[in-house]
Amino acid sequence: MIVERLANETLIRLPAQIDQGLIEVIVEYFRVIEAYYQEKNMATKLFLLKAMENLYFEYLAQKAEFEQSFLDQSAEEIKADWWQQNKERVLKGYEQ
Repeated sequence: MIVERLANETLIRLPAQIDQGLIEVIVEYFRVIEAYYQEKNMATKLFLLKAMENLYFEYLAQKAEFEQSFLDQSAEEIKADWWQQNKERVLKGYEQ
């Protein structure tokens, strides 16, 4: 990787063998940084960081080539576990 700073921009050169999907993640990361510097508020920063994390996990899942049925089953298990751990807290204000 080569980083070159010019008067009004920074150029980053990556090796050609880097996976295209990873390059897209890197580009999105820099878009997040650019958006944050335009907004400069903490709520935006946290939202953008979470979005970036989600993009990264999506990339890893695609690269792993999981079967959709495995992903669906895993999502259901995670939801069920979360509900079991949090249902008392969520329903606390709604009990009659």
